Amino acid sequence: MSMHKKGDPSLKSEDQRIKAVIIGAGNRSLIYASYALQHPDELQIVGVVEPSLERRQLTRTLWYFSGKLLCIR
Repeated sequence: MSMHKKGDPSLKSEDQRIKAVIIGAGNRSLIYASYALQHPDELQIVGVVEPSLERRQLTRTLWYFSGKLLCIR
């Protein structure tokens, strides 16, 4: 949970957030990417590169990105 308050000048607009793609949706990657769930004002996961359909779908569900941004092998 972010400690920022609405209107806080330290909050970044959607255009200022860092956008990242998960390459290899293994446990370590998902742990590191969980920062985006805790700090959505700072980091946005926008895609995943992963050969396993199950892991791609899990990652897509957790980070709510659209199917058109879903990268497949």
